[in-house]
Amino acid sequence: MKNMDRIGNDLPWLDHVEEKSGEGMRSATRDGDEKEELGAYSGQITHVLAHTLNVVDVPSHKFKLAYSVLTQRGYYPETPEKENQDNYCIKTNIQGNPNVHFFGVFDGHGLLGTQCSTFVKDRLVDILSNDATLLDDPVKAYSAAFLTTNEELHNSDIDDSMSGTTAITALVIGNKLYVANVGDSRAVLAVKEENRVVSQDLSWDQTPFRKDECERVKLCGARVLSVDQVEGLKDPKIQSWGDEETDGGDPPRLWVQDGMYPGTAFTRSVGDSTAEKIGVVADPEVSIVQLTSSHPFFVVASDGVFEFLSSQAVVDMVNKYADPWDACSAVTAESYKLWLEHENRTDDITIVIVQIKDLTNFTLKLSLVLQRRGIHELNGHLAAWIEVCAVNGVEVEGRRGIDGAMTEDGVGEAMGGFFVGEGKHGAFIADSAEEEDSQEKIVKKRWWSGGRERSLESIVVID
Repeated sequence: MKNMDRIGNDLPWLDHVEEKSGEGMRSATRDGDEKEELGAYSGQITHVLAHTLNVVDVPSHKFKLAYSVLTQRGYYPETPEKENQDNYCIKTNIQGNPNVHFFGVFDGHGLLGTQCSTFVKDRLVDILSNDATLLDDPVKAYSAAFLTTNEELHNSDIDDSMSGTTAITALVIGNKLYVANVGDSRAVLAVKEENRVVSQDLSWDQTPFRKDECERVKLCGARVLSVDQVEGLKDPKIQSWGDEETDGGDPPRLWVQDGMYPGTAFTRSVGDSTAEKIGVVADPEVSIVQLTSSHPFFVVASDGVFEFLSSQAVVDMVNKYADPWDACSAVTAESYKLWLEHENRTDDITIVIVQIKDLTNFTLKLSLVLQRRGIHELNGHLAAWIEVCAVNGVEVEGRRGIDGAMTEDGVGEAMGGFFVGEGKHGAFIADSAEEEDSQEKIVKKRWWSGGRERSLESIVVID
């Protein structure tokens, strides 16, 4: 099995692994025997479920996404047959569009946590896929999908009164990344800065450690107390619990006013109909980032990864590996080890790593003034050029009323107009409306300037 010999010694808990690629599923043990697995994945008999390396194109911006996922059932010495309540969903080509891809991790909790996370991972992506407004307004579609999924779970045969799931999801649409989060799992983007790679959180854990979330649930009627405070070991009047990174051993939790339930350590989830009455909502926080060549990868993972590892520590580890499968294995092994160093059990651990490959970042910032033409005439030609770019799937941000001076290497007269750019990247601005031959050559993304063939990539026009 791919990479199994490489990681077997690093993962002593790896007794049985299932490898999943596309729709098929095959399992393998460390002695090399393979067998077909029938039916859904069951954490009761399988410790690890993993996707080996998969690659999908994003043709609109000519780059690729290479991804792997690994989910590891937690170690529970008192309940050794406990299911892995984590789930994940990867769906490419949403709505048949090769530029839209979905990655999600769902961390179930409660007696029926596995059923909840399975239900949500299936329905959420289905609802998104069937939303005709998805590409027009991804944020609105995302929020609607979460709320609809939550309502459907309430109305299903699953008793979600004291069970539910968190959800951290990433939606790639062209070169934009939309991250929707409900709960305390996390998405992290790697960013190249000079000679290092730093982490950028794309989600923020929704727990009572956050002052805004704590105040919100209190207004909904929740008592916010740690277990020690509820049991009378600490003063309940002290409403300060320190920092989640260093003081997470006895975190603040949500309780009804007159009872010792539900005790959730998060402030948002899907399901949890009892906790919903005291402010636990399924409304996601959505962040947006435009991907560039400065973004080598992003990570979507359950809190089993981040309990003892910071976002930067995870990015540092992932950055060491060329293969995302190896990176998944390394982060999972380190997370598992740290859990056992701090506690006598581990949480379920799930991680998706998505590498961003071959994304060019030619963004030419410029301001044009053509002294022999008026501004009105320039606007007309610029608008026509922007339309040509749109037809060819080239993203352009243009503003009318362009003014100012232009000083940029690579500017020169060509074919009755101006070529702006460097190397084989740039744009051609026609000199007059009669330059139809030039426009035709732009459509073909080929023309000559200064004795060299030029081709169109991308351009940003700014004031």
